[in-house]
Amino acid sequence: MNNTIFYKSFYFSTQTRKSPHYNNAKSGNQCHFIAQMKKGNAKLVDKNGTININEGDIFYIPPSHPYQSYWVGDSVTVHYSFGFKYFPTPKDDSYTIQVIKNPPQTAHKIFDEIASLNTVNLHSVSLLYQLLDILLPLMQTTPKSKAEIIVESAEKFMSDNLNFSIPDVAKYCSVSESVLYSVFKKVKGETPVDVKHKILVDKAINILSSTDYTIEYISQELGFSSATYFRKIFTEVTGKRPKDYRTYHGF
Repeated sequence: MNNTIFYKSFYFSTQTRKSPHYNNAKSGNQCHFIAQMKKGNAKLVDKNGTININEGDIFYIPPSHPYQSYWVGDSVTVHYSFGFKYFPTPKDDSYTIQVIKNPPQTAHKIFDEIASLNTVNLHSVSLLYQLLDILLPLMQTTPKSKAEIIVESAEKFMSDNLNFSIPDVAKYCSVSESVLYSVFKKVKGETPVDVKHKILVDKAINILSSTDYTIEYISQELGFSSATYFRKIFTEVTGKRPKDYRTYHGF
């Protein structure tokens, strides 16, 4: 793993939003998030109901989990938000979207310390995993459904391979293409093709920001039928052309 991929796997920020604020994360997030409400209140709404978040609460949002959020305060809301992609979990369990009950004061102190650093480096990442070590025993899990296990397996295959087709994914998961489309629609509200494009674009971003490979070479490596089609999908997912993204990030 090169440094660019490592540092792009963590997102530490303090989020300040005008109140009231609404966000529809219909596709979920690309990574795990541990957060702490510093000012104001929030509601997270998913298929299972509503979670109320009060000032001082620590909460968790899993990746690829569709939800809506409502943020309310006197004039603004403020919360610490720490995103991370590397989070080992039991094979047959998943951590639910939740407020973490009765965390020790040490966890709150670590939140403040990471926020004060306001950057991704070895120290802040080390603090994050100290925080997770404290919080994981307090977090609730639910058994994964068969559909969730298939989707998780499919996403791992997509992430581990550069050049693949949807029939390849279905074969890897030992299901038909129709079943694959059905479970993705049920679990993620998206098609396997939508998710494939997002994963490939994420890989393209890492290559664009860390090498001077041509757009044509990158599109071929990632299995796109042409550089033109690659540019189209990249722009649809990110809102920027590959060339503009590379220029903006200084390569």
